[in-house]
Amino acid sequence: MEKNATFYMANLGSELLRLFIWREKKDEHNAKASALRCLKIIKDLQQVSSKPGAIKETHILEDIIKDFMENDLKNYSISKEDLEKYFNPFAMRVMSTKQ
Repeated sequence: MEKNATFYMANLGSELLRLFIWREKKDEHNAKASALRCLKIIKDLQQVSSKPGAIKETHILEDIIKDFMENDLKNYSISKEDLEKYFNPFAMRVMSTKQ
């Protein structure tokens, strides 16, 4: 499978949901590991993205992850459901290309 922006966004969505779950369980060790994986995926995404809007979006996602880990989302108001709605189209596109 080609590792394009859609692929990385789908993977980022999955990892962000894991981050939320670890935080809900108050498992700081796994939450931090998940946040680091999210940040790595964002760096990979930035390498394959060429659109200025997409790069700006990756910076916002990076800020959200850092805010979530440092302040438990004090600067952003985002729920697990919001993330699922945002990232589901990317996951569906990746799944449809696997067939």
